[in-house]
Amino acid sequence: MAEDPGMVPEIIPPSRAPVRIWHWSLSPKTAKIIQIAVVLPLLGCAGWLIQNFLQLRGIVDLLASRIDLAFLAVCLFLVGCALTIGLKHKLGLRTVIGIAILLGAVGVDWWAPKPVKPQRARQVRSKLEITEARGIKASSVKYGAGLAFNLSLKNTGDLPAQGMMHACDGIVVNTNAPLATQAEEQFADHTALIPPGLTFNTYDEIQPGATAFFTCPDKDSEIAGLGARIDNIEAGRSRIYLFVAMHYRDESLSPDFDNVTEFCGWFSGQDLTLRHSCGRNLIFSEKIREK
Repeated sequence: MAEDPGMVPEIIPPSRAPVRIWHWSLSPKTAKIIQIAVVLPLLGCAGWLIQNFLQLRGIVDLLASRIDLAFLAVCLFLVGCALTIGLKHKLGLRTVIGIAILLGAVGVDWWAPKPVKPQRARQVRSKLEITEARGIKASSVKYGAGLAFNLSLKNTGDLPAQGMMHACDGIVVNTNAPLATQAEEQFADHTALIPPGLTFNTYDEIQPGATAFFTCPDKDSEIAGLGARIDNIEAGRSRIYLFVAMHYRDESLSPDFDNVTEFCGWFSGQDLTLRHSCGRNLIFSEKIREK
């Protein structure tokens, strides 16, 4: 059949040309409705993600904020894809949009302040630490030769330590039969109690950074008792356990509390300088208790 030379082919204007979305060919009006239906929820989600990102950066959750930022970038990229429906060279435009959004997300992550982990508040208090314990041979007119210990200490805290009181116990045992952990705990518990009648002298202070020392045991009879075993200690046949507790106060404490430093070490051999730790070596605050 011959074509009628008088017939003119229909020319569809661009505004009425079918728009291809995935495998479907749709009218421009339908494509516009789909664009709006896709873009509006994505913009709403993007707004929520922006708000959530700022909140996460305000708390200690850097990883969660970056995950949120990644979802935001995806939302914005999908918005760009929706807005380029029906345009020429849409693949190139979407590539440019994707690169721009990626660079923008990296820039926002770099620009936004990083959340800082809160520092745990350091407790301001006095803190007496024993820095050295050394045995010394002593003697008295009444008891003769004996053994005592000089203990050096330092206030490593922030406040003056007031009215320091100390108590100590020295226990000599055979080297091949050292104290069991339970026995160490029992001696430490006994030493940690404040002897009856002792009170804090708040005018006696050890300033922060200052050093001091004291000698224990305090009684000549106890010094002599340890001295009677000194030959076995120096020969390595016996060891002496030294339990020390220091009680002191500072202005940060309520009236019924004190600070306690507990020390435990044992000695054996010619060198009577502390070489070995044992039991409890703690610094803490507790409610005042007496024997």
